[in-house]
Amino acid sequence: MINNDNTPFSSGGKSQQKGFTLIELMIVIVIVGILASIAIPAYQESVKNSKRADAQGMLMNAANAMERFFTSNSNYTGASAGSNGIPDKSPATGVAIYDISVTSTATTYVLTATPVTPGGMAGDGDLTLSGTGARTWGSNACWAKSC
Repeated sequence: MINNDNTPFSSGGKSQQKGFTLIELMIVIVIVGILASIAIPAYQESVKNSKRADAQGMLMNAANAMERFFTSNSNYTGASAGSNGIPDKSPATGVAIYDISVTSTATTYVLTATPVTPGGMAGDGDLTLSGTGARTWGSNACWAKSC
């Protein structure tokens, strides 16, 4: 049966609903908000972990360069970041997230990666690697969150 405006009557006298109700949209928005509140901090922590791991890798590269320097010179004196293959920042290209520095004597050295202030790692703590292999991260006695 068709009414006067050429639209069919629905069975039961009710019109057919199309689209979403306001309450359905609000429920979806709340669910998306809850998921975002969980996912965004986890993602940010993952990014920090990857930046820290890159700096740790650069310190290991710097330690290898220090050993090559020692092999050529019979001591560590005079080795500096940015020369002799010793990196001076992490990552090696692009904007520095960590600055790498060298403190050395004739028989030992300490490499330090210090977070650059606007690099997103401020307050994360310095990473160090000594010639004996000792590693520290801020107040931790190793490069892990718990030692």
